Amino acid sequence: MGPKKFTHMSRKHFGNFLKLHSFSTIRDSSPLYYRINDNDIYHIISPRLGSRGVWFDIMVYSHSPLLEDTFLQDFPERLGVPSDSFSYLHPETGVGPDQKCYRCRTEEGFVRNFNQEAKPALQEFGLPYLDKIQTIDDVVATIPQGMRQLYNIPS
Repeated sequence: MGPKKFTHMSRKHFGNFLKLHSFSTIRDSSPLYYRINDNDIYHIISPRLGSRGVWFDIMVYSHSPLLEDTFLQDFPERLGVPSDSFSYLHPETGVGPDQKCYRCRTEEGFVRNFNQEAKPALQEFGLPYLDKIQTIDDVVATIPQGMRQLYNIPS
């Protein structure tokens, strides 16, 4: 599956599902979905196509303009992931370091794996994980010690 087809399929399936949970996306951009709470905390879900177009993974993380001065100008294309590689969504272990490669070589494969694995993982793990992150202190708690200096956070 090529990047354009992946973006189209992601918008159709992820977009329709995440819209029910107050997520938006930016037109003509990568398939990244976000919502913003009253404390200026962004909840982000980002399906990403693998280099050969036969699988995708999903990153689930939070970020905020309170952490990074260039956040608004970098959002969404050049935005870093504060929780780094601890942001993968896995259908068995939840949000963390375990990367799951959801198969998507064909449109049918994408739909099947979205419905059977990705969507249930979002419901069971991804959305509840983000729901718990409401303040800047909650965001900071998700950032590994080794990444905190990038955001001028004391260790």
